[in-house]
Amino acid sequence: MEVKFHQKFILKLKKIGSFENFQEEFTNKSLTLFGSGWVWLTKTFDESLKIFQSPNQNNPYSEKSGTPIFGINL
Repeated sequence: MEVKFHQKFILKLKKIGSFENFQEEFTNKSLTLFGSGWVWLTKTFDESLKIFQSPNQNNPYSEKSGTPIFGINL
């Protein structure tokens, strides 16, 4: 049976620890970004999830760090 996308996402998110850990790490990355930029939840090339900061208009594609799942503009 094929695992649905959202189930795969949940399994990958669990590698971060918990949803609370994800929230805390995402918030900390957002608060520590100096100047303008973005904070992204990114699927890396090894299929893991990473919270990624980028300055100005940069993004995970331009930084060659993976595929963005979602991001916030700061």
